[in-house]
Amino acid sequence: MARLRRVGSPFAPALRAALALVLVSVAGCAHESAADRQLARLQEDMGRLTSERDGFEKRLTALEGARTDAPRPKGDDAQDSPGARVDPSAPPTSDDPEDGSPRPSIKVQGQPGFGKARSRRDDPQPDLAAAADPSGSRPSALDPAARKAYDEALEKARSGRHREGLEKMSAFLVKWPDHPYADNAMYWRAECLAALGEPQKAIAELEGLVSRFPLGNKVPDALSKLSLLYERQGDAAKAKAASDRLERDFPKSDAAKRRARKSSDRGHERPKDVP
Repeated sequence: MARLRRVGSPFAPALRAALALVLVSVAGCAHESAADRQLARLQEDMGRLTSERDGFEKRLTALEGARTDAPRPKGDDAQDSPGARVDPSAPPTSDDPEDGSPRPSIKVQGQPGFGKARSRRDDPQPDLAAAADPSGSRPSALDPAARKAYDEALEKARSGRHREGLEKMSAFLVKWPDHPYADNAMYWRAECLAALGEPQKAIAELEGLVSRFPLGNKVPDALSKLSLLYERQGDAAKAKAASDRLERDFPKSDAAKRRARKSSDRGHERPKDVP
C-alpha cells in the first residue's frame, strides 16, 4: 500500500484535471447565478421606481386640473375693477354745444372719492386712446381745434349748407372719433343726409348713433328723428317702436316733450268739413 502511494495511480493526473474542471464549473455556475439574481433585483427596483413615478405624475396632473377647474370665489370680479352705473335720476337732455343743461352723469362705485357724479361737459375726461399712444400721432379729444372744427360743421348744417355740413361732420368724426361731441356729429350727419334726400342713409346713421352711444345726450333726438323718418317711409311699426322707446327711456328729455306736444296737437285738430 505504501508503495502504491509513493508510485501513485496512473489515473491520478486525469482525476486531478477532472476535479479541477468540476470545481471551475461549479464556481462559474455560482458566479452566474449571483449575477442573475443581482440583475433580477435591479430590474425589480427599476419597475418599482417607474410605477411610483407614474403615480406621482397622475396625482400631479389631477391636482393641476383641479386648480384650473376650481370656481373663482365670488366677489373677485368686483375687486378687480370698480363698478360703474349711470345715474337714472339725471334726465337726458337735448344737448347741442350751445345748450348749458347738464349731461347724463355717471357714478363710479368701489373706490373712495368717486361717489360724486360727474358731468361729461363740466369734467371732461382725457382721451385714453391718445394717452396710450405716447407718440402723439392720434389727435387728442382735448385738442382745442376739435371744438372749432365741430362749431364750423354745425354752422354749415344749421344754415342749410347740408353738403358742406355733412363733409365737415364726417371729417370731425374721422379725426376725433372719441370726442364728447361724437354723438352730436353723427346726429347732424343724419340731419344733413335726410335733407339731401337720402333717408335710408340717415336712418342707418341714427341707428348707429343709438347703438354706439345708448346713453348719449343725442339719443332722444335720434329716436325722435327715427320715428319721423320711419313714418315718412310708411313703416308704422318701426316708427312706433322708436317713439315708445323715447317715451319709456327718456320721458323727461326735450325731444320727448316736443313729441308729446305734437301728438297732443294732432289729437285736438278739428276734422275738415267734407263737401
